[in-house]
Amino acid sequence: MDKVKQQKAKELETREGAKKKKKLNKVKPPLKPFHAPQELFNLTSDEYSRLEKLFKLQEVRLATSRKDMGKSKDQLNIEKVQAMLASKKQNFLETRILTSVMSKANKYARLGDELNLRSTIFNLDYYVNRRCLITGRTMLVEAAGAGHLHIVRMLCREFKASPRTPTIMGNATALHVAVQNNFRQIAAMLITHGGDTNARDNQLATPMHYVQSIAVLKTLVRFGGDVLAKTRKGHTPLEYYQMMIPLEEQDPDLVADMEGRMRKARMKTRLDLPPSPPDSDEDRPATRANQVRKRAPPKDA
Repeated sequence: MDKVKQQKAKELETREGAKKKKKLNKVKPPLKPFHAPQELFNLTSDEYSRLEKLFKLQEVRLATSRKDMGKSKDQLNIEKVQAMLASKKQNFLETRILTSVMSKANKYARLGDELNLRSTIFNLDYYVNRRCLITGRTMLVEAAGAGHLHIVRMLCREFKASPRTPTIMGNATALHVAVQNNFRQIAAMLITHGGDTNARDNQLATPMHYVQSIAVLKTLVRFGGDVLAKTRKGHTPLEYYQMMIPLEEQDPDLVADMEGRMRKARMKTRLDLPPSPPDSDEDRPATRANQVRKRAPPKDA
């Protein structure tokens, strides 16, 4: 009996080994190029299966493709160090904010923690436009400065926070801070909820003075931003930009755009004359059409 069992086991092993060899030796035929018909919803089952295989192959290629191809070891090491420094900086800023003396609501707005911010506003019945006594800023200013669009949207839409509430120290609004940090979407969100594009801070600077990109400049001009506004020392937005930012870091396209807009604004102010009274029929040129248009003289009563 034992010998029979041993023979059967050997036969099974030989069969399984043969099957494995067949699978290894079997070469899969290459996939034929798929030519999609004009109407993709009329695919047959075979064409659909081939299309799925092609999609899966493409996903595998994208997943296994190396992103460091064509880069030297020095470049890869520099990228690793940069990523490590960025993560350390982010952790340092978060711990600094959490250990600071500012109010809880301002901390959560600065960190972008929507859940805790909602709970503090609801549970403590927190006034949305209240300014922190330590920083002098509102929650909206903190969120706009940190670049958290979802917090700005929540405060403006749900809690009706005012974008015009200035800070205690610099008298700057949330729009000043958003433009200074070059957050175009946040600036547009604040403007649509009542932000003043010509609001002044302690230096009489408008948000236009803190512009750093063409996109933000176009957004402010579209909603009535004054390109010719001057600070307390008489600097226009272009002069302020050239004074505050080093020459190597200045954007030549932004400078050229601001110069063109300032030229047009100056021409418009020069040509802004009081409106003239409407022309009478007698002042029109003596053409046939205008003669027909002449009104009959009024009859004496």
